Amino acid sequence: MDFSGMIMGVSGARGIVGETLTPEVACRLASSFGHERGGSILVARDSRPSGAAIAQAVCAGLASVGCAPVVAGICTTPGAQIGVEDLGLAGGIMITASHNPAPWNGLKFIGGDGAFITAEEADGVFARARAGGMVLRGWDGWPAPADAPDITVLQIRRIVNSPLVDVSAIRRRGFRLVVDCNHGASGPLIRAMASLMDLEIHVLGEEPTGRFCHTPEPSPEHLGALREAVREDQADLGAAIDPDGDRLALCTTDGLLPEEATLACVAAALLRPNDAPVVTNLSTSRMVEDVAGRFGVPVIRTPVGEAHVVSAMKAFGATLGGEGNGGVIIPGVHYGRDAAAGLAVLLSHLAQRGQTLAGLWNQIPRYVMIKRKVRVAPETWDTFPGRLEREFRDFTVDTQDGVRLNWPARWVHVRRSNTEPVVRIIAEGSAGGELMSIIETIERMLVGGGALPCAGL
Repeated sequence: MDFSGMIMGVSGARGIVGETLTPEVACRLASSFGHERGGSILVARDSRPSGAAIAQAVCAGLASVGCAPVVAGICTTPGAQIGVEDLGLAGGIMITASHNPAPWNGLKFIGGDGAFITAEEADGVFARARAGGMVLRGWDGWPAPADAPDITVLQIRRIVNSPLVDVSAIRRRGFRLVVDCNHGASGPLIRAMASLMDLEIHVLGEEPTGRFCHTPEPSPEHLGALREAVREDQADLGAAIDPDGDRLALCTTDGLLPEEATLACVAAALLRPNDAPVVTNLSTSRMVEDVAGRFGVPVIRTPVGEAHVVSAMKAFGATLGGEGNGGVIIPGVHYGRDAAAGLAVLLSHLAQRGQTLAGLWNQIPRYVMIKRKVRVAPETWDTFPGRLEREFRDFTVDTQDGVRLNWPARWVHVRRSNTEPVVRIIAEGSAGGELMSIIETIERMLVGGGALPCAGL
């Protein structure tokens, strides 16, 4: 089968609905995933309107290889991960395109431990789907779908039962929150959490219709309504959650925090002296290292992608992990990026310490971070890493994922995206002019090789 135009990697498979992502593609990927796994497989989706039809195709693909679909309906991605683990299932398929625009959808593959499958396992799923060879069952070997219990209940139970979340302290504090769910999957979850924690809450885009109020990615340029609502309500804090509930952005009455602030703030709330390491990816701000350094906690860097971060977290017994896009992974809740869990841990800390989010944020060093992306032909990218290393001087290099060049006071990371057909350039340091000079040099090198600049990141 031809999967041209699909983005397939450690973050699953994504495409434009009706163009590159069709029912046939979804069915084929699901049957490939179920071929080796067997057993009962959770099928869940975010609120995108195309999700219902894709779920039917996924169920058909799973049943065709003898897997029993357990259908959850609309829930968050971390909820689906918890559901697989709590229900003792063989795996799960979450139908979502996460932060991608509304025309997109996709499939994320969850292993029996509730974490996403590894990059190697994902490569196997894609190779088998391309080549075929799945053994289809006869007419009497296709299991009928079954209904899953309420996944939102399982996710809330996991969060409030965590020793890292002091629900009594949160109730006593009486927080006032504004949360932008953007008509994604998190509205019912956030409303239920607010009831349990006695939060006074104003939810923007609460109904999980998938008809987004703004661009799905929870970046500052898309969150003007949240900023204004936090200011008007004089809320203790604001939060924005992406459509499948795994990324969290924060806001105070002074304005929106950069997406890189989320992991740093949760680290400041959660870490204690001499804790086990923090794990994050190569593109995440050095703010995390500054916070961890206060507590004598090392930071481990991995390639970009939740599966890479989780694998290293398990290997090192990490206290905390995540990515600079607002994805926080708290092993004391579960091994998955979880916006609701990150918010609950943050509220617990603020309640226990009598602190504000603005006060917590003001204790964290700030840097200039610039992000760009360009469209690059595969043949241009193949030769680019070597040319990049020859262009600059006096750096250390990390080639786990593209190329990251490190200097004492700044760094730049250039890599192919797992979720879009682009090359991402991220640079951070104390001086914006120096960073722009580096980025412009890299863009000229890429554009000279046939790349096309994109607006923003």
